[in-house]
Amino acid sequence: MIAIAIIPDRLTASLGGRHDKVHQIGEDLFAHTHSDTNVSATTVQSGLTYNLNQDLTLYSSYSTSFSPQTVLDPTGNPFPNQEGKGYDVGVKMDILQKQLFVTATYSTSSTIILSSRASIL
Repeated sequence: MIAIAIIPDRLTASLGGRHDKVHQIGEDLFAHTHSDTNVSATTVQSGLTYNLNQDLTLYSSYSTSFSPQTVLDPTGNPFPNQEGKGYDVGVKMDILQKQLFVTATYSTSSTIILSSRASIL
C-alpha cells in the first residue's frame, strides 16, 4: 500500500492492489468427477483521510475482494468465485486529552455469490 500526503499534515491518499492466481484440482470420489481450474483476480484498496485538527480526522475507503471457491457443484464443476466491493466513511476522534479514542463509521458492502442447485431423485 502506498500513502501520499496531498496536503502535508492534512490530506492523505492511499492506494494498494493485489493480484491472486489460484490453481485448483478437485476430485469427487462419490460422483467420480475431476476438475482442474485456474482462476485469477486483481483487488484494490484505496482511501482518503483529512485531518480537521489534531484530534479530529475524516476518512473514507473503497476496496474490492475475491475469494476462490473450493467446493464442486453436483456436476463436478467448481462454484463461481465470490467477488465483493466495500465502502467506508467515518470520523475518528481523540477526546479527553487523548485518553479516549472514538470512531464512528458507516460501512456498506456487496458480495456476488452464485449457487447451483441439484435435484435429488
